[in-house]
Amino acid sequence: MFKGNDLICIRGERLVFTGLDFSVSPGGALVLIGPNGAGKSSLLRMMAGLLKPAAGKMEWNGENALDDFDEHASNLHYVGLHDAVKPV
Repeated sequence: MFKGNDLICIRGERLVFTGLDFSVSPGGALVLIGPNGAGKSSLLRMMAGLLKPAAGKMEWNGENALDDFDEHASNLHYVGLHDAVKPV
């Protein structure tokens, strides 16, 4: 199980999202829907360990994924795309 609780994302000076929760069961899927700038890509990067949340908690199989973020990131694969508006 992969869970996020009360996540906050800040990019630069901008609050992207706050109080975000998610839960993905093994073999499950998470569908992200929202307008441009809502934080979909930021959440995916956060989930993959490429971006640390400003606050909140993420758990992988009941263990805090933020305790060793590098270890957490090594368990995942992220295939991104070219940003249409700004390079990362």
